[in-house]
Parts: sequence; structure tokens; C-alpha cells
Amino acid sequence: MEKNGVLIPGANANSITVNQPGIYSARILRGSLWSDWSKTPVEIKQRLQLLHRRVQFMV
Repeated sequence: MEKNGVLIPGANANSITVNQPGIYSARILRGSLWSDWSKTPVEIKQRLQLLHRRVQFMV
């Protein structure tokens, strides 16, 4: 996973809890080959103090 074009260290699951605004993208590993980055990234525009959004990329 990446946020604003920068890899997120340790973000290697199929979901992530997002608590900061930004543009999030994902890619998948099939065997030994990585896919391209998401064609439609997810944009989080506002930071909400008590609400966290869980973003799941379906493969």
C-alpha cells in the first residue's frame, strides 16, 4: 500500500485502517510478480477524530 505515492511500511494486508487524509493505492503480488498500482485510488479528504475508515481492496 502507499499513501500519496509513498510506500506505507508494514502495510501488506488486504485492508488498512486509515486515520489521515491522503490518496491511498494498493497492488497485489501474484507469485513473484507485482501488479500495477490501483487504477482508482481511494482519496480520504477529512480527518475525523473519532471515526476511522477501513479501506479494503478487493482482488
